[in-house]
Amino acid sequence: MTYWATFKLYKAFNKTLGLGQCAEFEFDVPAETADVALALLGGTTPGTYGYYVEKWQNGVKKATLTGTTTVYSESPQTIAVWMGGGRATYKGRICNSYLSSATVYTGSREGKQPTAIP
Repeated sequence: MTYWATFKLYKAFNKTLGLGQCAEFEFDVPAETADVALALLGGTTPGTYGYYVEKWQNGVKKATLTGTTTVYSESPQTIAVWMGGGRATYKGRICNSYLSSATVYTGSREGKQPTAIP
């Protein structure tokens, strides 16, 4: 089992999305980044959201991550997806496909120095 010794919030936004609407994002992380998570933060309307993320390194698309995540009532944060580490640019969107209206608070977090727990 591992845990992350430090976290840094790289980019955050809040948006109100109507049914079928998406919020787009783009951010960079440095080379020493061990892992990056796309997180839906506290205050996000409970429900299911879709995500699409592209990981770019040195101008080349290295990965595409897609899926859904469910935010539960009173959840302090929900990790939508872990996206890997190393210097990269992440481009993507969070979509409201199921609710008539939803407020989304999101952020990307960088974890450094993974430390093993015996």
